[in-house]
Amino acid sequence: MQYLVRRVIIKENIMNQKKIIYFLLIVLILLIGLGIAGYFYLTNTKVSPNGEVSLTEGGLVENNTLPEEDTTSVPTADLAPGEVPRLRKISATPISGAEIFTLKTGTSSQDSVIKYIDRATGNAYQTTRNSLETKRITTTTLPKTYFAYFMDGGISVVLQSLTESSAVSTYVASLNEASSEIFGKYIRENAFPLVVSPFKNRFFYLTKESTGAVGYISDSKTKETQVFSHPLSDWSVQWVNENTLMFTTKPASAIQSVSYLYDLRVKKLSKVFGPKNGLTALSSPLLDKIIYSETIQEKLLTGIHDTKTNSDTYLEQTTLADKCVWSSTSVIVYCGVPKTIPSGKLPDIWYQGLLSTNDRIVAINTNTQEETIIVDPQNEAGEEIDTQDLKLSADGNYLIFTNKKDLSLWGLKLN
Repeated sequence: MQYLVRRVIIKENIMNQKKIIYFLLIVLILLIGLGIAGYFYLTNTKVSPNGEVSLTEGGLVENNTLPEEDTTSVPTADLAPGEVPRLRKISATPISGAEIFTLKTGTSSQDSVIKYIDRATGNAYQTTRNSLETKRITTTTLPKTYFAYFMDGGISVVLQSLTESSAVSTYVASLNEASSEIFGKYIRENAFPLVVSPFKNRFFYLTKESTGAVGYISDSKTKETQVFSHPLSDWSVQWVNENTLMFTTKPASAIQSVSYLYDLRVKKLSKVFGPKNGLTALSSPLLDKIIYSETIQEKLLTGIHDTKTNSDTYLEQTTLADKCVWSSTSVIVYCGVPKTIPSGKLPDIWYQGLLSTNDRIVAINTNTQEETIIVDPQNEAGEEIDTQDLKLSADGNYLIFTNKKDLSLWGLKLN
């Protein structure tokens, strides 16, 4: 009898186990089905700026081909649909370079066009300061483009990447928006540093040769002219105005650097500032002032040098000149100013990526030394920004810059 009871109990247990297994299999199949359905739903869905969801005809890209047009728009909290925030993240993915141009209709200015190159693909994108829509304008793949410089109203671009032998490769190209292509030609290797003229119609670059540094000016047609040579080979270069370059010997906290002005008309190099340890310098368009930073006993100081009186004025805010851009009047300079700067070998550790800062955007009146905080990105957008590569619109009302932390592109309305 006990044997029969045990057999019944065992049989019931087996039946219960089978029921549990069947139930779990059914649940697993349902979950897999829901996952597959969700995948195809999401890949075929786009979210509009106002939060509405619509289906596209096909969400998958076949054969690695790209759609003819790619537009995206990012909604922002607490804003009306389509309203552009004062501080805007234009590209969340890393860029290799950006520029802002004035869009004109006839004789009147309408808007400012912002163009940038995606670092991973080399594709060009375009937006305006008054629109959230971002449009891809080229689909030519040029991977790992590290630097990009726009010219000729945004229809030409200079792209720089590294070869397998770690040489700097420079490609001067035109953007054909009709065919969505970038096409051009390569110039000599190791054209670095490279800077574009204020009129954005020419570029200057240095090459290291057996005699030292040799400098060339070229245009988008790659017609080049040698304009400079010097025994020293390591320089930082700024194209200040159409006739003037500023050369500064490469900065290091333990080395004294000097800034020189170079007149392209007479090919003359003249000392203008220094020597100072860890010198970074940025001349105003009128050549009357230089904002600079120097390192004294591992402490960073920032000042304004008056080239007419040869006098210096230290500022309350401390930053690097590489984090600044001058207004066209040479009075206001906009800078990314770190909230805190630790002592150390500056600017070395910032260039080396060993130091990352959390900046505010500050306007400095160099006539009155008045310093005004324009925005704190951490408070306004919830992100810390290590500011670099600042550029102003022609009317001085819009600022674009790159976050060195992740190479994202940002835009800021100043008025």
